[in-house]
Amino acid sequence: MEIFDYREFANIKAKAEVFFQSIVKMRCPALVADVHFSSDGFHHLKFNGVRVERTKAVQKTKMLCLQEAAEIIKKTTTIQEFRSVFQPVGKTDNRQTRQVEYYAFHAITDLTKPRRINVVVRRIGEGNYHFWSVMPSWKESRGKKSRIVREIGGGWMLDS
Repeated sequence: MEIFDYREFANIKAKAEVFFQSIVKMRCPALVADVHFSSDGFHHLKFNGVRVERTKAVQKTKMLCLQEAAEIIKKTTTIQEFRSVFQPVGKTDNRQTRQVEYYAFHAITDLTKPRRINVVVRRIGEGNYHFWSVMPSWKESRGKKSRIVREIGGGWMLDS
């Protein structure tokens, strides 16, 4: 069993926050619009849709993918997944049901150690597009007898 390094996590989180705050917004060719990087997106990296804190390991994984997420948003020309749903949004004391659109972009980011990254952009009603989530779709590890094992993760974009 691997021991989780909380100092390393705190360092990764601090760097991710600085990087996230430095972006503000960027143009996404696939959406032909700007994608904003708001505090809601960073909050979603730390908490799930029902505001329960994600495990530190999951938070770390998401934060380590942030720079790749920004590159994917900046370069992508294709929307791989789209979903439109009516759901409650906003703080607990002021929730309203609104139409919410989710756009997912997938990209293989490193050809030497193939890793697919999924990035989700969200839009509430007719508002701005904003970064919502990032997660690796697979990772490779050593299995029995030093064989490379590809572990699939992520699932559908709302599971992130």
